[in-house]
Amino acid sequence: MQNLFLILGKSGSGKTTVADYMVKHNLDVAEHYSMGNEFRKIARNDKEIAKYVFTGKRVPDDIAKKMLKIIIKKFSKNIILLDGFPRDYKQTELLELLLKTYNINLKNVFEIDIADNIAKQRVLNRARGSDVNSTVFNNRLDDYNQQMIKIREHYSRLIIKINGNQDVKIIADTIEKYLLGGTN
Repeated sequence: MQNLFLILGKSGSGKTTVADYMVKHNLDVAEHYSMGNEFRKIARNDKEIAKYVFTGKRVPDDIAKKMLKIIIKKFSKNIILLDGFPRDYKQTELLELLLKTYNINLKNVFEIDIADNIAKQRVLNRARGSDVNSTVFNNRLDDYNQQMIKIREHYSRLIIKINGNQDVKIIADTIEKYLLGGTN
């Protein structure tokens, strides 16, 4: 059975950086998918998706469901890291339905936690195009803070909060212990 591990955090928390690091450096048994990166790739050529991605708004559930199905069908390893999803409570239900359909086990939900001002500084310092500006960041941050209340409650028995102010290697090592079954 495949095991899914979610990595959540506000924009700039390092979700994708940590997951990429883990797969590249010392976790060749895992694969990683970033919902944000997947949507940004499509948004370059799709005006409908671009109007959400480049303004910091969540894409509608029907679009998110299509994207998630595409990603799930790509899963080929037993350990899967998915970052940036779900972004609201309704998406937790969608995710669980798809995981049940594809017989995938949700093991843990990691929340990489950093201060808002540090997240904003990181986002504004990276050059990724038109989805990087103060207004878009603030939209995403407000939405994240509001939505995570219900997401944390929903995943209360699975969620593990991690200090995002640490070196990427330390964060990756902490998460890796759970992935490889060393911690419950």
